[in-house]
Order: sequence, then C-alpha cells, then structure tokens
Amino acid sequence: MQILDTSKDLKCKNEKEIIEIKNENLPVHLSCINKKLLHIIILIVLLLIIFSSISIVIYILNNHDKQKNIHCNDGYFLEINENKCAKCSLLNCKKCEGSVKNNTCISCLSSYKTKLLNNRIISCELDELKEINDSNFRYSDLSDEKIEELEKNENISGNYTENEENYDTDNIFKSNQLMNYLQNNETSMDIVDSTTIFNELSEFQIHNPEKESKEETTFSILECPPGYFRNPENNTCNECSVLNCEICHWELNNDLCTSCIERFIPSYQNNYIISCDYCESGEKDRCLECDINNFVCSECNEGFQLSEGKCISEYSFEAIYETNSYNQNILLINPQSLYYVNEMVVDGENMAPQSFINIHSPGNHTIYFKIDNNINSFSKMFANVTNLISIYFYSNFNTENITSMESMFNNCRALTSIHLSNFNTTNVFLMNEMFSNCISLKSLDLSNFNTGIVREFYQMFFNCYSLTSLIVSNFNTLFAEDMDEMFFSCYSLTSLNLSSFNTNNVHGMLSMFSNCTSLKYLDISNFNINCVNFFDCRYIFYLINSNVTIYINSDFHGILNEKGNTNGLRFRIVD
Repeated sequence: MQILDTSKDLKCKNEKEIIEIKNENLPVHLSCINKKLLHIIILIVLLLIIFSSISIVIYILNNHDKQKNIHCNDGYFLEINENKCAKCSLLNCKKCEGSVKNNTCISCLSSYKTKLLNNRIISCELDELKEINDSNFRYSDLSDEKIEELEKNENISGNYTENEENYDTDNIFKSNQLMNYLQNNETSMDIVDSTTIFNELSEFQIHNPEKESKEETTFSILECPPGYFRNPENNTCNECSVLNCEICHWELNNDLCTSCIERFIPSYQNNYIISCDYCESGEKDRCLECDINNFVCSECNEGFQLSEGKCISEYSFEAIYETNSYNQNILLINPQSLYYVNEMVVDGENMAPQSFINIHSPGNHTIYFKIDNNINSFSKMFANVTNLISIYFYSNFNTENITSMESMFNNCRALTSIHLSNFNTTNVFLMNEMFSNCISLKSLDLSNFNTGIVREFYQMFFNCYSLTSLIVSNFNTLFAEDMDEMFFSCYSLTSLNLSSFNTNNVHGMLSMFSNCTSLKYLDISNFNINCVNFFDCRYIFYLINSNVTIYINSDFHGILNEKGNTNGLRFRIVD
C-alpha cells in the first residue's frame, strides 16, 4: 500500500477523500469520510456544546436567585446542599456557616461577646445582662418610634433582608436572645393590632392587601426554654425527644437535637444527635467524646488536653485586655517576667512571646499564655499592666514552687475580675504590694491561700478603694513581720474579719487601717501589739471611720491606751 504524503498530496476517490498519515515509520489508515457529512457532524457537536453551556448558566443563575431569596433568622444558617435553614450548633451564635454536624460560628448575638481560640469563636458569653419580665410586657417596653408606628398602623415590608431592616426588634425586645422572624412574603403587610405577650409569645394581626379575601392570620414569635422546641403546628413549646438535650428544633416533621446539656456528650447519627450520654467530667465545650462505661472524657476538643479523664486547658491562664483605640500599643506582661512565657495566643493566633503588642482594633481581646512551671517567682509579673481587665488561672497553672508574689498585680488599675482558686501558696513568703493600687477590683476571695510562712504583708491591699468584699479570714500570719498600710485607703470596705490573724511577731502596723472611711465592723480580737513600736501604734487607725465598732482583746486595749491614740473610737473587749 502506497503511503501518501499529506503535506503535499491529498486525493479523493468517488467524492471521498482518503487521508493517510505517516507518523515516523508507522502508517495509520483513516476511513473515507464525506466532507459534507464531516461538516454536519462538527456543527451538531458545536450546537450541543453551546446548548449545554447555556443550560448550565441558566441553572446556576436560577439556583443563585433561589438561594438569594432565602434569608435565615439569627441563630440559623443556609445549608447549601439542601437549600434550607439549619440551626447553629453554638449557643447564642447569630451567624454561622458549614454543615449541620460541623458548623462554625462567625458572630454572636448583640448582647453577647465572642470568646476566641485559635482564631475561632468557641463561645458567646453574656456581655451585659438585659432581663425582661414577659408577663409584665407593656408599651413601656417599646421605643417611642415603635409606639407611634403601632398606633398609626404603618405598613412594613414582609421582605427581611440584611440591607432592609424595617422592623427593628432590638428596640422592642429587651431579652438576651432576640427571636427575629419574618415570613418570606413579597407583598406588603400592615400591622393591625398587638396582643398581650405571655409565655415569651408575641402575636401580631397581619393582613395581605393583595389577597381577595382580606383574610386575617396570626403571626407568632415564640422563644422556648432550654430542652424545648417550638412546634410550628400549634405554636407551643414541646420537650425535646432526645433525653438531656439542651437545644433542639423542628425539622422534617420531627424535633432534631443540636446540643446536649452540661456534662452530657452527644452521639451522632446521620449528622444529628441521637443521644446525650452522661459524663462526669464532661465540661461543656471541652469534652469531645466520653467513655460511657466509666463516665469520664476519652477525647477533648481543640485547646484542651486529657488529664485523668478530665479535659483541662492546654494553657496556664487567659487574660482579657481592653483597648479604646485603633493600633494601640499595650503592655501584656511585665518585661522581666517574659522569660516565663513559652507560648501566646492572641485573638486566636499563635504569636511569639512578647511583653508589648499592637492591638489593631478597640474592644476586649483575650490572650492565652503557657507558662514555664519550673520558675519560683511571680514578682511584679503583671505590675503596671493597666489594660488588664480580667484574668483566669487554670488548674494546670502551677504555683507550688513559687516563693514570691510581691507586687504581682500592682497597679493593675483596670482589673475587675480575677480567679485565684487554683493558687498553691504553700511556699510563698512575700506578698507585699500584691494587689496594691488595683483600684477597680470590687471583690477578692483569698480563702484558699496558705500564708503559713509569709513574712511580708505590707501594702498588700493598699489603695484598693473599690473593694467591697475581701475574704482573708483563713490567713495564718504566725511568721508575719510587717503589715504597714496593709488595708490603707480601702474606703469601700464595710466589714473586715481578721480574727485568725496572729501578730505576735509583727513589728510594723503603721496606718494599717488608715482611711478606711466606710468600715463599720472590724474584728482584730486576736491581735498582739507588744512588738509594735510607739509611732505605729498612734497611727494604726488614723482617719478610720469614727462609727466603726472594733473588737479587740484586753491586752491590746491596755497597750493602745498606753502607747496609742484611740481617737474616741468604740472598742468591744473580747477575751
């Protein structure tokens, strides 16, 4: 068979063209193809491709418009695959995204603040308490604008979109969780009447002017308590079918559980919770799986580690800092204590340990710290950290080897909340100026402190003038030597029980209670001031509230009369 050179010689026989291709030494024979038939086939293929492309574009546009018309209420998100709204898993979450089983919260309700871990929202915590007694709801709970709107029966749009918020429920409801629900209806609606709200139910008479019958219907907003769901068939709160379920909702003609109550761990089937199993150590948002035979956690959520069946934080403590401006440079921890820090997580992002940091936006910012447990001093650790407003020390924050807490929180002027129940102070011998100038701190419970070997207490609570509650009744002061100005200018304190104090070795009490101008009760019945010098005795109670009742022993009273100045104070002898 002769091989044609296609680059030079193409031949046709009986109006059919024979094409033969030579590829190196391998000849390939192609059948005779009618040119017109070939053109028709190519044209048909092209038309099919164009038609398919147009169909795909139309489908995408239609599906996009359909999804665009669906707006989910707060606490729900659009499930793309099923094209319907599903409930967010995280309690008090406003917007979330993902799947029914695994969705991520991206913003919290207006009355709640976000708590981040590794740049993800792990909880929505109450920011400012707003309570409402629904049974007493009246027009007084409405804004002036809403009252006028109701009275004039003004029309509002039934369409509720992110860009058109004609019905502002934030001005109507003062509850922590706002149930903002408007039916998808593209016709305008008029509010005709408002009825009494009871059992957290708000009803409005609505009519559609485009309906021929002008038939009136009732539109209800109902918020159910934990463990119950709203049944849309009769608008009542029904108990969740899954035992120990905290949050469930009505879907597919059944109630579906999305969250279990505290210490109950969920078991899933087909993306839904089918049981909530009791787990003794199953702290909420910590325990991922539970050993139901031993009732302890077997796997922890991200950010927590398993320890003896419990999920404890991987971090030593969390601190919250407040900023008031953009790009604000703040102090996180005293520079001399920076070498204690092994790891930092700032607003969910891991960062190298540093004392100062630039915060880009105003607000509250949570920072997690991992601390070296082999150190022996926390002296001045947070001294002069004026943006610190709250600090929580986890159980794995080891203070067993610490010998000094001198000035640890000195001058933390914005600090309002501090959790110290996990502190082990057995080996601490210095606590002077520990809380000095914490002017915003209102309460302090140190009942777990072991002060058996502490020698220095001077200025421990100096100028804590917002303190209204201070618990130091378990202090052991057997080895204490200096208590100068210990409670100086604690002028919000009204009572102080120091009956456990042993002052046999104390030589300094200068201005110990000076300027405690609100103090009405003071129990120092076990005080011994034999070692206190003459000058200190004269000024122990300098500028104290003149109406205070002071409980002392007879020896103290005798020495005070001899050395000191009672300034007309009222004493009660206790022997």
